[in-house]
Amino acid sequence: MDLAIKNYQAQETDRGLAYEADILLGDTKIGSLENPGDGSYTRIYITADKEAFNQKMNEHFTTLGWDTTDEEEYALHYTFAEHLLDIHDNGEVSEEYKKMGFLH
Repeated sequence: MDLAIKNYQAQETDRGLAYEADILLGDTKIGSLENPGDGSYTRIYITADKEAFNQKMNEHFTTLGWDTTDEEEYALHYTFAEHLLDIHDNGEVSEEYKKMGFLH
C-alpha cells in the first residue's frame, strides 16, 4: 500500500510555520501530522493501522541505511514526518521512495 500526505495546510506564525496534514495509507486516513509553529517539533498521530505505518517508517529508514534499533518512537516519528513533508514539498517522489510505497 502507498503512504501519502493529503490536505496539507500551512500558516505563518510569529515563531515559524504552523502546518497540518492527513496521513493516508492507500485511500484510508490513518493519522495526521502537525506543527503548531511555535518553534517545537512536528508531531505524528496515528489513529489506525499503526503497525502498517511503523512498517513503512522502518522500511524508509532501512533503505537509508539507518539503524533505528535504539531510537525512541517519537524521535523516529519526528524525523519521518520531516521526510514525508520533504516529499510533499518537492512535488515529486523519487524512484527510491516509489519503491517504498510513497506517493505525493
